[in-house]
Amino acid sequence: SISSGNPSFGNHLEFSLEETSCDYKETFQALEKAVLDRVKHPSPVFLGLSSGYDSGVILQVLLKFNIEFKAVTFRTGSEDYNVLEERVRLCERSGNEHFYIERPTEAEKSFILLNIKHGVEPFRFHHKDSSILEEVASLGHFLIFKESVKKGAKVFLTGHGGDEVLSNYSLSMDFSNLKKIFPWENFYGNKQRDFLGQVD
Repeated sequence: SISSGNPSFGNHLEFSLEETSCDYKETFQALEKAVLDRVKHPSPVFLGLSSGYDSGVILQVLLKFNIEFKAVTFRTGSEDYNVLEERVRLCERSGNEHFYIERPTEAEKSFILLNIKHGVEPFRFHHKDSSILEEVASLGHFLIFKESVKKGAKVFLTGHGGDEVLSNYSLSMDFSNLKKIFPWENFYGNKQRDFLGQVD
């Protein structure tokens, strides 16, 4: 109830951890629907392509449904380029363009940060004491979006969200007791909020 001015969500935020499915069919259907719902816009669809699982799955959905797209990769130096190059070949064989964005020079970084400073909110992270202007990934996002917009982008697909929500982007989490992991604050704070705030 919100009539008292103190919203109460009742049981809406209580997630059941009971697993009743015997396969991943419903998961795949939900994933495909999520992608298809986002590519209905008539303007070009862009995919941030890396060697990670998230963008690889989105790529497969786009290819399965013959959706035209453009893929862009920011050279970070931390990718598995064997995996990435195979994905680039999949793009090219399907007739979809892929392009790389090179890492900026030190001189270019200063210019980019100046543009970011004047063009975005001074967003500060919650899980660490820094701002969007101090985050290296901001440079990559700026260049990716700048080049994509030049090519007519209005819809940009990324895999942001899954890792942050389910594990708070942790590589050392104990999954033996899921009830301890899921107070579900990651939907509203923690690294999920930081990652999405940075991209937005």
